[in-house]
Amino acid sequence: MNPTRHPSGPAPSPGGAVAFVLDGEGTVLQCTGTVLDLTGYSADEVRGGPAADLVVGPAPWSRPPGGAPAGPWTVRTVLRHRNGTPVQVDAEVLPLSDGPEARFLLCAAPSVVGQRWTEDRALIRALFNQSRIGLSIHGTDLVAVRTNLSPECFGVPGAVPGDRPPRVTLEEALVPEDAAAVRERLRLVLDTGEPLIDWEHSARRLRFPERERVLSLSAFRLQDSRDRVIGIAVVYTDVTEQFAARRRLALLHAAATRLGQTLDLARNAEELVGILVPDFADLASVDLVEAMFQGQEPKPFAAGIRQRRTAVASADGVWPAGMYPRGQVFAARETEDRLMPGTGSILLPDLRRAERIVGIDESWRRLAFPETAASALIVPLWARGHVLGLLGLWRTRDRLPFAESDVPLAEEIGSRAALSLENARRYTAELRTVESLQRSLLPPEGADLGAAESAGSYVPAGTAAGLGGCWYDVIPLSSARVAFVIGDVAGHGLAATATMGRLRTAVQTLADLDLSPEELLTHLDDLVVRLSATEPQPDR
Repeated sequence: MNPTRHPSGPAPSPGGAVAFVLDGEGTVLQCTGTVLDLTGYSADEVRGGPAADLVVGPAPWSRPPGGAPAGPWTVRTVLRHRNGTPVQVDAEVLPLSDGPEARFLLCAAPSVVGQRWTEDRALIRALFNQSRIGLSIHGTDLVAVRTNLSPECFGVPGAVPGDRPPRVTLEEALVPEDAAAVRERLRLVLDTGEPLIDWEHSARRLRFPERERVLSLSAFRLQDSRDRVIGIAVVYTDVTEQFAARRRLALLHAAATRLGQTLDLARNAEELVGILVPDFADLASVDLVEAMFQGQEPKPFAAGIRQRRTAVASADGVWPAGMYPRGQVFAARETEDRLMPGTGSILLPDLRRAERIVGIDESWRRLAFPETAASALIVPLWARGHVLGLLGLWRTRDRLPFAESDVPLAEEIGSRAALSLENARRYTAELRTVESLQRSLLPPEGADLGAAESAGSYVPAGTAAGLGGCWYDVIPLSSARVAFVIGDVAGHGLAATATMGRLRTAVQTLADLDLSPEELLTHLDDLVVRLSATEPQPDR
């Protein structure tokens, strides 16, 4: 017998099961053609003969001990195959009539097939009774016909998991954009037969669209015994927490690798908003205290302190026209002063409600209330006890509003950015000091020296390492002569500027001795050698 055989013509009973109709004496009145698979005898050979010839041991249709039960009964027995091999079967006997014209319906299947049926039923029952893994069956129209998911997933109050819901479509269960994406993937499985494995996507409930929910979906096509497509089975796992954790790690990794790569204030601010948009927010801005751009240490954050909108970013690439643009300078308001230093970040999950409470004016609207946003999170950028500026984050109505769980992540990224901005500010301060010192060591831009008129200008050539040690000088000499000097000291920053000052003074002193240019350069070279020996510079 081959339980999995599928001959042509009408499909056999599952797994080689056989059905007999017997009279009260055990004569086979009718039987299914699958008796050939189970016993080796054809239906014509069995029909009209005693069923006892096929059975080893007591007849299964005999009344069980204690009399006939009210309904069908089951029994395990052994059939005799034509080749003499015993076949153990599980049989179910259903009395069709009683009395002299008694009739019985006997359904028998190999015990191994019966065991498989039992296991299959147990597996299906267990899957639909548990709730940790979601399971649903969808018809060819992708309507859910059976599920173990929570009733609210399908908008069916009072439904019991595993019950057949009243033909609920995806659009009746999920928000439109999520339903459309899920439908597209499930339709692909239905049309191609290619399974869907661990596909993660947002699946917000239509009844609770503000609650973030991410599901991992696996789906495969269902076919009947004749290979006709009857629908798909979908397995769901809620991975919202894992998705949020991965997103958090990805943002923190981006902050660690991208922030602080430059000592330019504006570029650091641009990197910050670039990290957060669009993965964490739809709109973002960085407003830095104006004193930062002069390299000055920020004063305590207070009303009236001037800020500059240094960087902006938008998920759609268009910054709202009603908001302060990049480069706009404005003064901090009393509300910011009151809320920011004492309580930290400002969370506004409902921006329109906040508008009514605060009573915003036009300047407030341009600062923190874009028309397209539904929620906001304002984070102070703290570094070494000072507020360097504010990080503004907004989400539109198409996204879940900011919640308390978002604040720690935004503050952690903001803290990393603040340290990078503080380093950039200190670099700016050093740069301005070096530039001021260099300008003080240069001659006037225009001078009439009798023998010649000079005119010059100095434009610092800043690099990532800082300002170099370039200089020029015009020195009056005896006999109506003028010396023009141009020099460049290796290195950058304050050390190079200090060396530049020493060499400039040395050149002026040597020039007063009325030495020839060759002798002057020889003495100057000796001075540089001595300086290198006593004060070695790592970048020389």
